[in-house]
Amino acid sequence: MPSLPTRTALRRHAPSRPPACGQRRPRRAACRAVPSPSYASSTAQPVDVSRLAAILQAAARGGKLARDAEGASGGGSIHAAATAAPLPPRPRPPPPPADADDAPTPAGPLPSTVYLVGTGPGDPGLLTLAALQLMASASIVLVDRLVSPDVLALVNPAASIVDVGKEAGLHTLAQPAIAAALIRASREQAGQDERTAGGPILRLKGGDPFIFGRGGEEAAALRAAGVGVVIVPGVTAAAGVCASLGIPATHRGLATSVRYLTGHALEGGEPGLDDTVARAADPDTTLVVYMGLATLPALACRLMGGDDGGGGGEKLWAGAGAPGLHPSTPAVAVERGTTPLQRAVFAPLGSLADAVGPGGAALASPTLIIIGRVVALAPGWLDARGAAAWDGVADAARAAAADAAGGAGALLVSL
Repeated sequence: MPSLPTRTALRRHAPSRPPACGQRRPRRAACRAVPSPSYASSTAQPVDVSRLAAILQAAARGGKLARDAEGASGGGSIHAAATAAPLPPRPRPPPPPADADDAPTPAGPLPSTVYLVGTGPGDPGLLTLAALQLMASASIVLVDRLVSPDVLALVNPAASIVDVGKEAGLHTLAQPAIAAALIRASREQAGQDERTAGGPILRLKGGDPFIFGRGGEEAAALRAAGVGVVIVPGVTAAAGVCASLGIPATHRGLATSVRYLTGHALEGGEPGLDDTVARAADPDTTLVVYMGLATLPALACRLMGGDDGGGGGEKLWAGAGAPGLHPSTPAVAVERGTTPLQRAVFAPLGSLADAVGPGGAALASPTLIIIGRVVALAPGWLDARGAAAWDGVADAARAAAADAAGGAGALLVSL
């Protein structure tokens, strides 16, 4: 007896159903394969395997990603500890010449590829392997102010390093001039003999290049000039600091989303900040504010719906339908997160600006600010605010989680 055709065979040979009268056959969406970028540099010289192994051992064995129980945060900080034979710190490079400008670079040979490399929040143990390999063989490196000295010490000693770091009110090099310098370096290297061209050209950035690192602007400028660009992601400060302090960015019953904000506009001003911050004031969202120390008073006031935050309150948040966040919403400001110099100040949102200001801890940039109920899960919050503040958060979280997941909030009781 002949076997019956399978359902798959019937579907394969069945004629396609014609479109109904008056209808056009839908056009298939165009599909194009996009290759994954290769982090191996075509201009890099062979990597010194023994030196790379020594660097990896220093980061893995010496750094250990150890928790510093004596850190000011109370929750510990991740940092690379010194070993018996630590790598000597590399001094900060001198600023570029005063005549550096953003003049367009003349056309020349096909430019070399530029690597925009994220170096993480400061702990060298959080570097990616791709970043470490490129740093070990680089020939030209343009470095940000946020790249820590411990990370900078891992760059190829023979590399030419240019400091293009920026801070509030002091720009070593304007943003267009940084892009022009990268384009110029790429074309100059392309015109050299392959035997003397050296290693890859790196643009080192703190954190991740595409999270408030202006990496998108630099990548667009490079591509417009015909320069190939490879992005090497890094651990963003939000992830590193949350892990360091023991703060889960999301937690069932407390936060269902995370939102990253910048504390200032393109060149350090406040235009447009109010509307953006007001839309972000959601009790169910964890807010992470980059570069927000200078504008923290205005930012906190706007998050609280214009309230000056002086009244405080016993409840964690104002309740359904109320505008803005309650002044007692847990918050923390962290200076130089994940490094041995890390300092963290825990306080309710309504009093955070005073706690970190000149009359308080006097934190300095770079400082990351985290706002939301999940901050109360950090051991540092319990140490700073006491059991009474913790009980209020635990009770609220337990009730919310019980409604959403049938009693799953009991997890908080053991914390």
